[in-house]
Amino acid sequence: MGLCICVAITAGTIVTSFRGSLTDWYGFRGNATVGARATHGGWLSAPVAAGIEAALRSLPSVANVETLRVINGQEFDGERISVVGLSSGFLEHAHLRANETTDSLDTLNEGRAAAVSANFATRFGRSVGDPLTLATPTGPLTLPIAAVVPDYTSDKGSVLLIRDLVRDRWSDTSVNYFSVDLRQGAATAQLRKQLVDRGDDFRHLSVIDTSALREQIDRVIDLAFADIDGVQLLVVFITLIGVYEFLSSTVRDRWREIALLRMIALTRSDIGRVFLVESAAVGLAASVLGVLTGAVTSWLWISYNYPVLVGYVLDFSFAWATVGRCVVLATLTAALAGWTSASIAARRPITELARMD
Repeated sequence: MGLCICVAITAGTIVTSFRGSLTDWYGFRGNATVGARATHGGWLSAPVAAGIEAALRSLPSVANVETLRVINGQEFDGERISVVGLSSGFLEHAHLRANETTDSLDTLNEGRAAAVSANFATRFGRSVGDPLTLATPTGPLTLPIAAVVPDYTSDKGSVLLIRDLVRDRWSDTSVNYFSVDLRQGAATAQLRKQLVDRGDDFRHLSVIDTSALREQIDRVIDLAFADIDGVQLLVVFITLIGVYEFLSSTVRDRWREIALLRMIALTRSDIGRVFLVESAAVGLAASVLGVLTGAVTSWLWISYNYPVLVGYVLDFSFAWATVGRCVVLATLTAALAGWTSASIAARRPITELARMD
């Protein structure tokens, strides 16, 4: 029972950690996200002209605009990583989760340093303060690492730079996503209409409410980990059947004990309650053991196995909801199995129970 609960909790923690980490990603800032309707590589919006930024800023409903550019396939130490160009607002939002000093943010904004993703730091053995040399179309670029931030742009790792530096060294002025802060009282629908009214040059753009984008990503995560939900359900089902069978056979082995309890004037209800409490204690003890083992196993998977197998470094988020379901189901099933088996046995004649081997 404990092993099955451990497996269910570990699977649930992987899903919870992935969802929590991605939902809090710096890419989901602002009230609305604007990008091309076409995509490159599945999730990444196709690049559009940087000139759209000025048009967005001029709209009545827009208070501020930040830009994000992802250049995939950049060679580094024999691997293909991503270089991410962020405007200052995006860069500050990413920096907040790095727990670094404001001095490091200043050097990033000034283009005198780079930030790297957590999986980049793990894969290449780099940390804050280490020099980093990138190959660019204008020649090698060497910068110190100012921060290690959570980022999920690439499973091989990514380097985050101020947008102006990417524009100058990669000769790239395009943008993948615009993060838009709306003025008070404005809505995403207004922004969408204002862009459409600008003419055909803006009809290829997609405007998505940031909260709706999070929900969309959440649904994709559910689909990606649908098999794990099935595994959890199967594990719980096997656990329930196993608990019931084990406790039922245990009660059959104690029929003489039940006969003695009947002889000292305990009623069938009293015997049922005795076995109910005893079985519930067994189920609860096994659940606690499974939760403790599952906590250790989950931490090992998130901290070591997942980065090696998948490539991303996740924040550890324990699946408390799965813990609650497993503990309650296992304890209730154990109690029901013990009470049912004991109540059925107690209905037999005392002489028959006493002769049972």
